[in-house]
Amino acid sequence: MRTFLKMTYKTVAFCVVDSDYIDPAIVALTSFFRFNSTKVVCYVEEGTNYQRLRQATAGHPIEFRVVEFPQFQIHETLGNKYLELFVSRKSLPAFAMRILALQELKKEADIIVNFDLDVLFFNTIQYLVDKCKPNRVYGVSERKNRDRWMSNLQLNDIIPNQVYINTGLVVYGAETIAPDLIEQYESFLHEFSKHIYCPEQDFVNHHFGNVIQEIPAHFNLMFTDERYTQLAPVMVHFLGADKPWTDHSYNDLYTRYYFKRYFLECKRNQGCLTEHFSQKVRAKSECVGGVCV
Repeated sequence: MRTFLKMTYKTVAFCVVDSDYIDPAIVALTSFFRFNSTKVVCYVEEGTNYQRLRQATAGHPIEFRVVEFPQFQIHETLGNKYLELFVSRKSLPAFAMRILALQELKKEADIIVNFDLDVLFFNTIQYLVDKCKPNRVYGVSERKNRDRWMSNLQLNDIIPNQVYINTGLVVYGAETIAPDLIEQYESFLHEFSKHIYCPEQDFVNHHFGNVIQEIPAHFNLMFTDERYTQLAPVMVHFLGADKPWTDHSYNDLYTRYYFKRYFLECKRNQGCLTEHFSQKVRAKSECVGGVCV
């Protein structure tokens, strides 16, 4: 009788933290470790005081690597024909660092999980990574969002893939990562400099298009997904301007629930978060559509 052994792949997760994102990083990482035991490599921008983040995650499998983020001259002029980007321009070095980190981590693990820091975890990702293979890239598609953005801005879409994944959470198989990926990323920025809306996300979808596999929406549940009121999330992604700590607000009763859950995570980290951040989150959790109740 022939027996088949299940392949065991080494998995590591990582995130990139710039100097302005310590508070959201504390919330994202502590919620991640509430449900996951996967090691996380945290790339911290050189010169950042991350002592509060270290304190909040003490005792968990996390490694901090202080690095200088890539600085490309093209970052200064990058954008579509309106010179607009969906992300803050000052975040571009952090996005480039995520690409550079993949090159490094492919030498250390078979399966590499990357997630944003404007997120809140509600469950484990283990069910996902157990099914992932080293020769594929996995993410939640937001093709409808992409089509709407391109139409509204009257832009030609350089990413015609049927599946266009959001990089709020992506699982990379190490075999798909080229040893010169960061150079390919910079070349991509130059080649499509006037057609880019989400630099790192556009590159991921363009470069890995042939090996991307769509995963269920609840692994990276975005407020822009009409199903967010119906799905039990593994992770909620506070995409766009309406984040738990911003003044901008168009949330309804359903999204308010997630803002309140975010506030609860802040309360668990009292003493590690800045008072200003905690107060902003509290105020946001008590408002619906800009009206406080």
